[in-house]
Amino acid sequence: MKKHILLSLFLFTIQLIQAQDYTIVKTDGTVENPLSNECQVTFLKLKAEYRKMLESESSKEYIKLTEEFNRKANKDEDIDYPGVEDPYDNCIIWIDKNLEKTEFKNVEEAQELVEKIKKINEQNVMENFELFKSIRQAVKDCGNEFSKRFYNELIIEYGPDFILL
Repeated sequence: MKKHILLSLFLFTIQLIQAQDYTIVKTDGTVENPLSNECQVTFLKLKAEYRKMLESESSKEYIKLTEEFNRKANKDEDIDYPGVEDPYDNCIIWIDKNLEKTEFKNVEEAQELVEKIKKINEQNVMENFELFKSIRQAVKDCGNEFSKRFYNELIIEYGPDFILL
């Protein structure tokens, strides 16, 4: 038991040191670390929780279905139709207009896959609600710099497996 406590304390200390060492080198060569120590610790904690989230079955299924959709859609452009808020609706509109460019047999097949993606995404959000809530609170408490760094690091680290929170 004593070993576990010491190991936990050691790992927490390492994380704290890493958080304090997280710096930004500006183009003029100056170095800054704009997040408070508390925000840096929160940053590392939430990154670790995000990593665990990606290991869940619902996250893996969401990534798998999204990759299938993107492969079948065969699109190489961003889709954004004015007045259409839902990104899934944007995709269906694009597929309807460009069905011959896709691997979908018809628009209904694409809609069925989108519905599966929406359903598994809802499940993922519910399973990881506390993480989503903690990230929103951290952004509120730590500001835009936290948000930019958090999302940029996740995008760089996870690439196509990045799940927008």
